Amino acid sequence: MPLSPKRSIYFSAGLLVIVLVYSLYNIYLLDAWFFEVTSRAVRHVIRFASIIMVFGIGLWVFRKWGPPDWLVTIWLIFYGAGLLILVLLGIFDGWIHSFGQSFRDMTVTFHEFLISPAAYVIVGIIGRAARR
Repeated sequence: MPLSPKRSIYFSAGLLVIVLVYSLYNIYLLDAWFFEVTSRAVRHVIRFASIIMVFGIGLWVFRKWGPPDWLVTIWLIFYGAGLLILVLLGIFDGWIHSFGQSFRDMTVTFHEFLISPAAYVIVGIIGRAARR
């Protein structure tokens, strides 16, 4: 069943906003100057906020767009678990013991995947295939 124009607009608008959030994060917040003038705690809060924004955009769009309920549940579980893991690691890193650079790089990569449009597009492809 093809998507109605209204549903396609919801999906496209959500993708555009997620691309915008991802681009702004990479252009402004990963700048070396920004890292020099901000504390690690501020960077953790910004990373948390960026994940919440992308999660919220995806959740809102998927509720309007109408993929299968099981796919929205997977979205919720994936972002909930990912956010929980990163928050616990951020608390540990900030208050208990600082991680080594290689582990920190791995968590930053996971964070970037969570805010990138990749997960959103994957859910869109699976949702479209499930409609057929």
